[in-house]
Amino acid sequence: MSTFKGSLHSDLPNPSDEAVSADVILAQVELYAKPKRTKQSQTKQKMLHYGIAAAITIGFMSSGIFQLVTNAGVVGTDLSENRPAYTEQWMDKTLSFLDWLKVNQKEEGNNR
Repeated sequence: MSTFKGSLHSDLPNPSDEAVSADVILAQVELYAKPKRTKQSQTKQKMLHYGIAAAITIGFMSSGIFQLVTNAGVVGTDLSENRPAYTEQWMDKTLSFLDWLKVNQKEEGNNR
């Protein structure tokens, strides 16, 4: 490790020299700095991560693990009950509201 440190030390200019400017020092430091990722490589890496996450999610969905997790809190209840779905309940409420509106409009029409 000392040879690596020594090689860096010998390449950098001596800050005590008056002729050395900050630009020269920064240029030398940038040579040894970690190269920055380009925006394109960052986008590719993000897309790779999203693809992996999507594949894992699809795998979990096809294996039924989400169904097991959602049913874990419903222990002791019979999930095969014949109760209407929430969409059916909302549809029934909406239809009854529309029927109520229709009746009220007819009553207003008769009162005129």
